[in-house]
Amino acid sequence: MKSLSVSCRSRSLRVAAIDSLVQTYGGREGMVLACAGESCFGPPPAPLYAYAGSVVEEAAVDHGYGSVQGESALLEAVRHKLREQNGVDVDAIDYRVMVTAGSNQAFVNVLLCVCDAGDEVILFAPYYFSHHSACLQSNVTTRILHRAPGQSAYAALSEWVQGEERKPAEDGTDSMDRLQRVRAVVVCTPDNPTGDVLENGELEGMADICWRHGWWLVVDEAYEHFDFRQAATPVVEKTPAGMPVARRRPYAMHRCTIHLFTMSKSFGMAGYRVGYVIYPHHRDLHQSMLKVNDTLVTHAGRANQRLAAGVLRDPACIATLQSRQLAMRLRHAQVMHRLKQMEEHRWVRLWGRRHRSCSGAFYAFMQVCPGVRDAAAARPASGTDMQLCCFLAERFSVLVAPGQVFGTRPEDCCIRFAFGALDINRPDVLHDALNRLERGIIAFASHGDVTRDRRERARAGAPLSQESS
Repeated sequence: MKSLSVSCRSRSLRVAAIDSLVQTYGGREGMVLACAGESCFGPPPAPLYAYAGSVVEEAAVDHGYGSVQGESALLEAVRHKLREQNGVDVDAIDYRVMVTAGSNQAFVNVLLCVCDAGDEVILFAPYYFSHHSACLQSNVTTRILHRAPGQSAYAALSEWVQGEERKPAEDGTDSMDRLQRVRAVVVCTPDNPTGDVLENGELEGMADICWRHGWWLVVDEAYEHFDFRQAATPVVEKTPAGMPVARRRPYAMHRCTIHLFTMSKSFGMAGYRVGYVIYPHHRDLHQSMLKVNDTLVTHAGRANQRLAAGVLRDPACIATLQSRQLAMRLRHAQVMHRLKQMEEHRWVRLWGRRHRSCSGAFYAFMQVCPGVRDAAAARPASGTDMQLCCFLAERFSVLVAPGQVFGTRPEDCCIRFAFGALDINRPDVLHDALNRLERGIIAFASHGDVTRDRRERARAGAPLSQESS
């Protein structure tokens, strides 16, 4: 008799390391949580109060199914937001908008619509781990292009394509056959986990490459309001108060680009699970998106969509985003200043491009080094990224994410420090977190032998790290 089993696909997924760390250490008294990628903001007060008051009033409507594409009020609010803040009129360029149960749901929908089993999707490591997991769960093959520290996604893509085009025929397949396996390229800007921000010219260059080869370019813009490259300028002159962004991004490039957005980060609605996606009205794509969304979730919660519409229509929306961007810009500068000091002493190596200062989102991605004077001799500290995370949590009460979940090797000893969830009204909290991080990294890198440290602590009766692969 055949025994019951689970799919090879599900078994191939990585352990949810971040959740495991939070479950193990998150409840400890005094622990600084710099692990998960969330913001400290909630929805603005006025639309939240209106939403709370409407829950009972609208119950007779909310209990039923709604539109698969999204509630009309939210779709109109999103179109207005895209015109005013992003400078793109989706109707004029013949793009469609769909509301989803979060941006991750939008990404899964896109994968199922543009890829078949066995097709390849290009990701850039360090990558956003949910993109990688979604590809595996969709039976899509991931083509991982490893970015060297300081290398942009555009440079990595150009280098790989040129290399493939120069390769001789292998196993009866030429370069065109290999390139035709690719169906989509995925990029996040500002980037999770590195904080890197692609220049407009780089995005346009990636779109050119995708258009020439018949690939989709999927752009994840979850951190659209946290782009700190230069002095803020208004997107549209008549925008109330002027929404500050570094520079208006390009959209609808060659009509091969799909853009993902979320209400989770700058709008503070992570727990409400509302996102949206814009895509070209291209052949059967719109109907495919409707079919997939209808099958998987049907639609995001109707009450939550009403809150999202209220947040976007709030007269104080622009002012709220301005204040949140400024607050995050200040703490981003504080983090980068401290980490660059550590980098000068060779304790860490920041992953972002030097001249760009990891200039967006609310993350710092770094490789821990043993603190040598000669930069050429810098190497990863002895030990794995998970050992480092456990060490920092147990000895210094600061919890960070291991680099392996973003596609780096455990022995590279990389970590992501997420500062978005730390109390925005308490600068001392971030200062304390950075102090703990610095002391912990120096202690870990100075040991040179983590296993020796663990043996000494075991003899002293101290608890050992609960490591996972």
